Amino acid sequence: MRSEENKDSFEYGKLNYLDSVYLSNLSPEFLALAEQARAESRKLNKEGISVALSEAYVISEQVKQAGCSSYMELGSLTGYSALFLLRGLKSGGTLFCFEKDPHCADFIESLFKNISKVPELAGKNVIVLRGDAKEALANWKPPSDVGGAFIDANKSAYPDYLKWIEAHLKGSYLILADNVFLGGSVWGLIDTPFSKKQAVGMIEFNKSLVQNPRYSSYFIGTSEGLLVARRKD
Repeated sequence: MRSEENKDSFEYGKLNYLDSVYLSNLSPEFLALAEQARAESRKLNKEGISVALSEAYVISEQVKQAGCSSYMELGSLTGYSALFLLRGLKSGGTLFCFEKDPHCADFIESLFKNISKVPELAGKNVIVLRGDAKEALANWKPPSDVGGAFIDANKSAYPDYLKWIEAHLKGSYLILADNVFLGGSVWGLIDTPFSKKQAVGMIEFNKSLVQNPRYSSYFIGTSEGLLVARRKD
């Protein structure tokens, strides 16, 4: 998410420009729900850890291009990125949102109650799974059509999430992972809010995907780093 303190920066201007271009592809009804999700994250003082519109649009298009019928989101906060993920799914698709915070889980369920009149979301479904993502996954059997996961939960657990995905999803699938730069921690910056444990785990996670011939993987240079990895059949 962009910082309001750097309105004259290249990064701030770039994100504003991208937002302005993408907005015309989103219905007023969709944007109204997105603003509700954004407002709730602002109310919780967590807007800074939510993805920007331009970043959410990218993950939506990635899911759409992959042709996913259902998908997982690990760490949903107030549902902003979930809206875009659901947008990318096929008609009748289902998004499984794993969210630890009870308040956020309640909010997400209320946000998606009335989506029948939202053109991008009509006929699709959201199911919220509560609790720590790692623990919830241990007790969950994914439907056979789950086409991958967007990872944006506990940064230390990214390697664990990957192990679960590789053990439970079959065939080709799409992994999207946010915050994979950890504010520069992965290349040695020390003045960041992330621990050494988190940095070591993220470095392991990134290498496990980008340097693995079973995946077609690459980074997208968003503010915090987005990793796209397509598992080959």
